[in-house]
Amino acid sequence: MSEANEPGPEPQLKKIISCPWCRTRVREEQGSCPNCQAVLFADKTSAEERVESAKKMTYGEQLLRAREHLFEDLFNEDNINKQISYFSLYALMFSFIYGLTVGMFSGGFQIMASGIKVPLILFGTLIICLPALYTFNVLLGSRLSLKQTLSTLLIVTYLISLILVSFAPILFFFTLSTDSRNFFSILNMVFCLVSGGFGISLLWRGMKFLTLRSGSEPDLTIIRIWSLIYMFVGTQFAWILRPFIGESGEFLLFRKLKGNFYLYLIELIKNLFQNPA
Repeated sequence: MSEANEPGPEPQLKKIISCPWCRTRVREEQGSCPNCQAVLFADKTSAEERVESAKKMTYGEQLLRAREHLFEDLFNEDNINKQISYFSLYALMFSFIYGLTVGMFSGGFQIMASGIKVPLILFGTLIICLPALYTFNVLLGSRLSLKQTLSTLLIVTYLISLILVSFAPILFFFTLSTDSRNFFSILNMVFCLVSGGFGISLLWRGMKFLTLRSGSEPDLTIIRIWSLIYMFVGTQFAWILRPFIGESGEFLLFRKLKGNFYLYLIELIKNLFQNPA
């Protein structure tokens, strides 16, 4: 009788953790977030299974299919030199291909010039903005090293280049089917805007993940400020290196600096409606 009344072992309390991607509160034993479906590395078994699956992927596939594993490796600085080499090489190749496609509208030497200029924009912007992002990381409390910050920006640059090169067949189609330079210019700007938007979104999510993994609370205001700096530097860099599309039968490596990108965009849209051809 006394044995029946004896209390059993106390149930073990389950740890509640915060999903680094969407901040949902999750029980540790669940292994994945019920809100965004991200696999949580707090659970050893699911983490091991995820790692084994991700090891069979390239870094590019990890970015698209197992992003949390990629950023977990970045946080732990596992194979970070290989990450830097991979994303640098493919970002360079993809942006070069897209630049070649842009230059095909005018043809001639403009093809190679544009093929060189597009990677220059992406990597030049990265180099200029890297010190600011590293400094902001210190303010965020994420304690990322300079190499980790560089790898993060290279991942963003790779994603932008990947999206741009996926648009290259569409751009090539319009190269063959339209002679409207205004339309072609705006189409190119739309593709750059879309790819840049995805890149900035990845940066926000990646920095949020890495900061939470560091045990700090992310300050997205600082990331937004840096994103604006990145955007303005990128557009100004593009303005300095223009022309990209050029004029048919005429090759010009650089144009004289005057005005700015935003005034040019407004004028371009006005000209498109006033003179579609």
